[in-house]
Amino acid sequence: PIASGCSSQSLVEPSMSVKRNVTVPVRSCGIALLGLRYIPGQVRLGSFVSGFAVLVSLVFLYFQLKQINAQVVQAERNQQAATAKSKR
Repeated sequence: PIASGCSSQSLVEPSMSVKRNVTVPVRSCGIALLGLRYIPGQVRLGSFVSGFAVLVSLVFLYFQLKQINAQVVQAERNQQAATAKSKR
């Protein structure tokens, strides 16, 4: 079934593996993937969810880098204190 406002047609493309033309269905809206048909609303939702996941990953990475930086600064302070103590 085709969603309202969508059109379906066939596109004939030359096949590289055999000497005959292969007919490939073309849809003006929606994406056919592994036999599943996605409508534009689902595509937008999927894009939103994946974009949100990337945003969450970047925020998590920010906090990890901030924590690592704090650990490096503390290690440098400890090293300086140990060096100063050994010079006494």
